[in-house]
Amino acid sequence: MVFDENEVVTYKWVSRRWSLHANTAKVLLRDFYLQQKALGRPLFCWYAITCKQAVRLVPETKLEEWTNDATGAHIYAVLRSHVEDSSVVYMGDMPSARKSGSDARFSAIRGPTGS
Repeated sequence: MVFDENEVVTYKWVSRRWSLHANTAKVLLRDFYLQQKALGRPLFCWYAITCKQAVRLVPETKLEEWTNDATGAHIYAVLRSHVEDSSVVYMGDMPSARKSGSDARFSAIRGPTGS
């Protein structure tokens, strides 16, 4: 998808596409990114940076600016072009999210169980 169709690929898309837990999808996306960069392929990524009370989408070029305040980080999306507009990344996930009414099945976040 990234190279063939020049699409934004998020860990959420990977999770829904192959029915994987969100954390497994994050690892696969990170491994894909690292392998492709090692091969010299043009690839740009966005990170989800967890801060005290928020999650921010940050392009790889600004990662160091945000890591001081971060409590966690993972690759959120990869794309072929160097885009620093977060709306492109956010909107890139919308088509697959609309098709899937069962996002929560693969989420790492669980609600309370029982009544």
